[in-house]
Amino acid sequence: MEELKENFNYKHAKSSWMSAAESLRLVAHLCDIGVVDGNLDSFMMEGSYHNYVVELGAPPAGTSYFAACVPMVFALLNSIELSIKGYEYAAYPQRAPRSPQRLSDLLDLFNAASYPKDPAVDALARKYTGDSAPELIVRFLAQSGMKVGDLLAMRRFINNNNFFNVVEPFEQFCYGTEEGKRFFEEVGKDVAPARAGISGLIAAIDDDGVPSGAVLALMLDPA
Repeated sequence: MEELKENFNYKHAKSSWMSAAESLRLVAHLCDIGVVDGNLDSFMMEGSYHNYVVELGAPPAGTSYFAACVPMVFALLNSIELSIKGYEYAAYPQRAPRSPQRLSDLLDLFNAASYPKDPAVDALARKYTGDSAPELIVRFLAQSGMKVGDLLAMRRFINNNNFFNVVEPFEQFCYGTEEGKRFFEEVGKDVAPARAGISGLIAAIDDDGVPSGAVLALMLDPA
């Protein structure tokens, strides 16, 4: 078994959870905007994003820049990915952690693991990687012929995944409609308790990587 430096895995667990928390913070902020507007135009058309949108060609009046929603969903899925990696680091502090590249493989590890999971983090992962995701995401995946994990790959390797052609049919999405507001409201409500759960895990590891409380309860024997 590979010998690890003292508290190496706990430090990396904390870093993973901190990155996940920042992603969820961004998602929550975008949801706050979306609940009011039903879309993310007000975010995309202000500040440093304005020139970027103008160069691409702003959507016609009365339509929404759906491409802004796809990075938001990516941030959400990335937070789930980072949360699981944090668990894998903390549960096996004496070994090099397993870290599959495919989201589906990482989820299989998480679902099969016997370590205790924060209920809100577990619920977020199950909902947004399964069939119970918000109807908009399910519809987008069905019409684009993709799976949830493809959304992560699509954002990491845009040129290889025909990103803009996939997104284009959704550019008319829900401008100022109740459907759009419900979507952002649902995501925001699901994210809030997960943020609290991850914050608790972060707080249970000090800056030197020494675990306590809920994180110590995760530890499993090396397999």
